[in-house]
Amino acid sequence: MRLAWLLLLCACACQDLERVYRCQRDAQCVDGEGRAGRCVEHGCAWLDSGCPTGLRFDISAGSGRSGVCVGQEGPEPAPVFSLLPLPDGHRETHRLGPVFGAGARVYVCGWDGQSFLLRWDEGGVRRLPVPLGGETVRAAAAEGEHLALATPTRLLRSADAGMSFHQQDRAGIEALHHDGALLHLLVGGQVESWRPDGTQADLLAAPEGGVVALAGQGSQAIALVHGAGGQSVLYRRDHGRWQRAGAAMEALQAVAAGGGVWAAAGPGLLLVDGMASPGPPEGAVELALGARDDVWLRVPGRPYLLRQRGGTLREVRPDPAAEVYASLWVSRPAAGAQLWVVSRVLVDRSLRARLWRAAVP
Repeated sequence: MRLAWLLLLCACACQDLERVYRCQRDAQCVDGEGRAGRCVEHGCAWLDSGCPTGLRFDISAGSGRSGVCVGQEGPEPAPVFSLLPLPDGHRETHRLGPVFGAGARVYVCGWDGQSFLLRWDEGGVRRLPVPLGGETVRAAAAEGEHLALATPTRLLRSADAGMSFHQQDRAGIEALHHDGALLHLLVGGQVESWRPDGTQADLLAAPEGGVVALAGQGSQAIALVHGAGGQSVLYRRDHGRWQRAGAAMEALQAVAAGGGVWAAAGPGLLLVDGMASPGPPEGAVELALGARDDVWLRVPGRPYLLRQRGGTLREVRPDPAAEVYASLWVSRPAAGAQLWVVSRVLVDRSLRARLWRAAVP
C-alpha cells in the first residue's frame, strides 16, 4: 500500500498538480518515511500542532484543501460581532464573567472595584447590585425568574431575576444548573438537586467515579464523570431522571447541553450526541451550543474561539485585540440564537474585559 501511495504521488507531481488522491481509510495515508496520517473526507492529512484541529491536508488533497488546516478549507462567512457598551458608557472593565441566562434574558457578572450583575432583556441593560463583597463568582445559573450564584464560600439565590438575594454558607460549589424546578449543584464529585424549600430531591453519585463538570439549559443537563483508567462517562438528565448517555476512553474536559443536544470535548475529540469528530489537540475549557451542527469551543490560552459547523472546525476571532477569552454563552430569544463572549485585552499593561454579541443562526 505504501508503494502504491508513493507511485500515485509521483504520478500527480509529474502529470498534473491538480490531480488528487482520494483515500477511503487511514491506512491509505502513509508517506515515504512511514509516517501515518488520517483520511479526512477522502483526503490525506498529517499531524500538525500549528492547526486548531491538529491536522493539515496533504498537497494531494486537491484544490482548496492542499496544505490547508483541516476545518479551514473553503470560505464561510463569519458571524458579525458587536462590542456592547456597559451601563456606565465604558466598553471595557476590570472583570466580566461568567455569562449565563435563560431564554432572551442574559446575565453577566462583573467587578470594577465592587461586584455587580448586568441583566439584558427586552427592556435593555440594567446594572444590579449583588452582595458578593470582594468574592468572585465561580458558577452561575438561571431559569425563568430563578437565579443562583456560587462564590468560593457562599450560595446566593434569587426568585425575582436578581432584584434581591437570599444567601447561605456553602463552600466548594464548582458548577450550577437550574431547570426551573430544581437547582443542581456540582460539589464534592456529586450533583445535588435541591427544591426551592431547601429539601434535597435527587443525588447523582456515579458508580464510575467523580463528577467533574456540569452544564445545561432548561430541562436538559449533562454531567461528566471521570472514571478509572482515564475513561469519561456522560450522564444526561431529562424529564427528571439521570441516565447514562455515553462514554469515551479519553479524559474529556468540558460539556454543554441545550436545544435538545449535548456535547463534550477533550484533547483531540469532540462528541455531539455521541457522534465523534476531531477536536483541538489541547481540548476545550468551555462549550456553547448554537444548534445541533453548531458548537463553539473556548480553548485554553488561545486568542480565538473555535466553531464546529457542518463537520468542520474553524477559528473565529470576535475581538481582534483579545489575548484570551474568559466566557461564552448562547442565548435563545425568539428572534434566534445569539452568542455572547467575554474577551480579555491588554490595556496599559493590565488585562481588561470586553463583552461581544453576534447572531448565530
